[in-house]
Amino acid sequence: MLKRIRIALVITLCYTLLTMAKAKPNIVLLFSDDAGYADFGFHNSPKFRTPRLDEMAKNSVLFTNGYVCGSVCHPSRAGLLTGRNPTRFGHHYNPGGHNNARIPSSEITISELLKKAHYKTMCSGKWHLGDAQSHPQQKGFDEFYGILNGNCNYFNAKQLEHNGVPVTEHPYMTDAIAQKAIEFIERNKEHPFFVYASFTAVHTPDQAKPEHKALFNNISNGTRKTVAAMTWALDSACGDILDKLDELGLTENTLVFFMNDNGGANQYRKNKPYSGKKGTHLDGGVKVPFLLQWKGTLPANTKYHYPVSSLDFFATVCAAAEIPLPAETKYDGINLIPFITGQNSNRPQKYLYWDKWFRGMRYLDYKLILLHNNRAPLLYDLSVDTAETNNLAMKMPGFTTTLMKHMANWFDSNSIEPLFVEDSVWYGRTLEDYGNRGVGEQFTPKDTNIVLEKETVLDPVFITQEPKVTHDKIAIVNNQHGGILFQLPRVSLGTRCAIYSLSGRRLFAFTPNVEKGSYHWNGKGSDGSSLSTGMYIFTVMTPGKSLHSILFNKGL
Repeated sequence: MLKRIRIALVITLCYTLLTMAKAKPNIVLLFSDDAGYADFGFHNSPKFRTPRLDEMAKNSVLFTNGYVCGSVCHPSRAGLLTGRNPTRFGHHYNPGGHNNARIPSSEITISELLKKAHYKTMCSGKWHLGDAQSHPQQKGFDEFYGILNGNCNYFNAKQLEHNGVPVTEHPYMTDAIAQKAIEFIERNKEHPFFVYASFTAVHTPDQAKPEHKALFNNISNGTRKTVAAMTWALDSACGDILDKLDELGLTENTLVFFMNDNGGANQYRKNKPYSGKKGTHLDGGVKVPFLLQWKGTLPANTKYHYPVSSLDFFATVCAAAEIPLPAETKYDGINLIPFITGQNSNRPQKYLYWDKWFRGMRYLDYKLILLHNNRAPLLYDLSVDTAETNNLAMKMPGFTTTLMKHMANWFDSNSIEPLFVEDSVWYGRTLEDYGNRGVGEQFTPKDTNIVLEKETVLDPVFITQEPKVTHDKIAIVNNQHGGILFQLPRVSLGTRCAIYSLSGRRLFAFTPNVEKGSYHWNGKGSDGSSLSTGMYIFTVMTPGKSLHSILFNKGL
């Protein structure tokens, strides 16, 4: 009798443990390579077709300001899997043939954490994070099918392996990566699993199936047609993995991410409306397609507009899997779930940092890039200048200087010297990709007391010695009801207005009525509190990127 009771208890315990294990969500990361930001249907590509990812987007949160932590393959992946800016451990560049391009043993990967939490883990596809001494199976992956280096032939990959054993025959590479991921999911459907489907598509070489190229006869350029066909194969492969989750009834218990590793690499991969490409810190180099689907838990067919980072993948997955972040490690990512669901209305990321040959930083809606080589610093307001063509550094020397100091302090305090550097030829090529930005512009640093944490964006340079209306843009009429009426002749769509204190703190912002060309301000700040009497600054930013300002006195 006692023996039967013991057996029953063991069975009950096993069942309970299995149920608890299944309660943990599965994680699938669909990661593409060198794709153009504009080359997806859900980003309104006019010629490329991605029906399966478009369908996923309808079931997902689409991040309109999704960034990666590196502008090229290696550092982007290093930061993705560790949740830390790759410059913290010296991985600023692509490795080339460097043997020390392995993820340091001091860094903990997301796969290692998940494996310790009894997840089954697989990397299928491109590794690019070190040689055999830094093999995926030494970094928390139970299984690896793919290549250790950065790219391969799509029809005859010489470097392909499966758990260290060379593979001599395989389907079209994109299909093979998806197929192995699907087989792994099938084998581990009774366990929580993490699948990192790291596609080589659409990295060079440009190779596509003939039947896929035939689908894009609307594209005249031969290479562009091939890239469209490679993207079709990528889309189909992602769809096959999603279909397997549906078939097994796992979709609602699975977080599915789709991201790209960096911006499109050349003229055959489009990043419009953004400037720049892979390797640069312009948005065309670091802003990527970014989707997150968790059916039944996260909102579907939703756009999230605040900036997020691939670094957030690590913290978000840990939170979903209820895995505590190692307390002794400084992580740069944020759990995105409270922000997506509206529990937290703040920005997940106020600051983003990049360093490869040149340093870059995004602070709120501003981008700072330092190119050196006798070029002026670059400062762009991304909220009105998506193509990053209007350099504000000379117009805002105080704000620019503050950002430069902040960025220097951050890298001095948080990063180490590169453990390896890519071939110097890439320095010249990368500089060329910035065009003539900063050339011939004279910048003089200016010390100010601007405090970034208060979201200051106005530079004291706009406060003139003799306040007056500039270019007839602004007229102010004291209102008898205690407020102020701002008249704005020739107002057009896209004009933005704001009120600042003399110290440069933004107190109130609004969009003027295009038809009326005016706005009545009731004398209150954005929090609804009445502002005291005294001098304030009123600014108008036009769609042509011109900024006009005037001092005014707020009476009783």
